[in-house]
Amino acid sequence: MGTLHPLRDIVLQCLENDPSRRPAITKLIWDLQRNEGSHKRIELKIAILGNSGVGKSLLIKRFIDKDIPQEFVKSTIGVEQQSVPLQIGNQLVNLRIVDPAGQERFDSVAPALFRGSHGAFLVYDVSEPRTFTALQKHMQFIETACGENVKVMLVGNKKDLQRRVEFERAQSYAGLNDMEHLEVSALTLENVDEMFERLASKILDSLDTSDVRILETSLSQQQSRIHLTDEGLGSQSGSTRCNC
Repeated sequence: MGTLHPLRDIVLQCLENDPSRRPAITKLIWDLQRNEGSHKRIELKIAILGNSGVGKSLLIKRFIDKDIPQEFVKSTIGVEQQSVPLQIGNQLVNLRIVDPAGQERFDSVAPALFRGSHGAFLVYDVSEPRTFTALQKHMQFIETACGENVKVMLVGNKKDLQRRVEFERAQSYAGLNDMEHLEVSALTLENVDEMFERLASKILDSLDTSDVRILETSLSQQQSRIHLTDEGLGSQSGSTRCNC
């Protein structure tokens, strides 16, 4: 299934009968510039690691769709990759998040999946001390598979529950490993947006101009074809009509 043309929504908004529902000229110019490539989007590869049950998948799903019920998000089986669009200042970013299976299947995950990651979330459950003591194994995996320049953020999830991992203990661990520390709640959404924005900002701050150009070129090569409708143009033999 193809994707809708990125200018489709802009055109439909401009055709609204009610002038109050038409986009402002500044927003229109921004959208047109973005889709013609004046504001290029770069892709950052992010690993998210931690024991099974700490809420890694829920954090991603709730960031993408804040209305999704918790019970609809199941534990990851195998490896899942999520694409998360984000804007940091004037820079459009696409976070490609690699979400592996939990601890019980961790050793079977191929390190090649995480090679070249620009950043990583190291997630534990503030209500379950065992998930915190297991962090060192995940940290060693990050250092081995993701490379020495990867930016890591320590994330304590489920801060809405009764605390069993002291904040100071986690803060100390983060300091020893030169990473930021943030407590969040996938249930209440507290600090979930900030979690993704802060890591993306830290990675962007570490990139020089040549790094950004390489990432822009790589992403543009992946996006070589855009379909105007869900079915795509000419997807059926002899079809010449456009359904946009």
